[in-house]
Amino acid sequence: MSVYGSKFENLAQYNNQIQQTHGSAINAQSNSTDGLMIINTTFNNCKTDRGNGGAVYVILNSTGRGQINNAIFNNCQATKGGGLYVEVSGGGRIEINNHTKFDQCKCNNNDNNSEGSGLYAEISGQSSNISISGFAEFINCSGAERGGGIYILYSASGYNQSGTILLDQVSLSQCTAKNGSGIYSLLKDQGKLTIRNSNFSQCSTTTQHGGGLFIDASGNGTEISLTNSVLFDNCKSEEDGGAIYMRLYNYGNTDLWGVNFKGCQSVNGNGGGICAYIQSSGKLHLHNLVNFTGCVCDNKNRGGIYAEVSGNASISTRSSLELSNQVYFDNCRSSKNNGGGIYA
Repeated sequence: MSVYGSKFENLAQYNNQIQQTHGSAINAQSNSTDGLMIINTTFNNCKTDRGNGGAVYVILNSTGRGQINNAIFNNCQATKGGGLYVEVSGGGRIEINNHTKFDQCKCNNNDNNSEGSGLYAEISGQSSNISISGFAEFINCSGAERGGGIYILYSASGYNQSGTILLDQVSLSQCTAKNGSGIYSLLKDQGKLTIRNSNFSQCSTTTQHGGGLFIDASGNGTEISLTNSVLFDNCKSEEDGGAIYMRLYNYGNTDLWGVNFKGCQSVNGNGGGICAYIQSSGKLHLHNLVNFTGCVCDNKNRGGIYAEVSGNASISTRSSLELSNQVYFDNCRSSKNNGGGIYA
């Protein structure tokens, strides 16, 4: 299916109690290399009241390929994927790029399973890939339980099968959710997520954790990297992790370099910049110009980083938090005057 230079407007689906329907504008399922192309197309006020993919619902299997280029999703709404819902498996791939914008997309906020107000992305299987790049924007997306801008789920379908998610030159601004207002990521069993050259600006949780980014990573080979000029600017959480909240366990690994935290805040929890719970051989490494500037905890301790590290005592397999090679804390503070920079 190919869609060029089109406009879908004021579309709505209403589901009964027996069957959900998905994608009020487009519902596409493919295992073909020329499966889906959406280019220079606008989706305005497209909604499904209980289904997924307010505007577009996509399933790509095997060699299925998808490309979304210079598309606009405006004020679209669903339970999962207010603008766009994507499942990629068995080697399928999709690219979302070239100034694609999600503006004021929403999740149905009466549903506790709501995820990804802008985009819901689920990936599994060897060589499956989702790429979001080329100045993609998520602006003022709201209403989700998890993932105000983006919700990412990765799970391997078998041993020694890895898939990748890449975000490059992505902007998330003024997005809100209960958890993970910019991005909520759940990765296990060899999933790999890379975020680079991207900004989280004024994203805030409504009740819980991860003002900019929520990370839940487990399983040997599971790797999350934030690299090369990633900025968290004035992100805020009501509870833990003003900019980032992370749970790393069972060998889950996260690496940060070239990341800046500016004016991030935890109102009632721990870690104005980062709150990390690391156990069972999980690892967190910050290095090569990571800066915390003006990060604050209002009602607890630990302005810059709060970390709890526990697990195996063996040197080769134990959990770890490591800071090296130019990690800076400037004017970070906690209301309890305890661990303004780091508390671990």
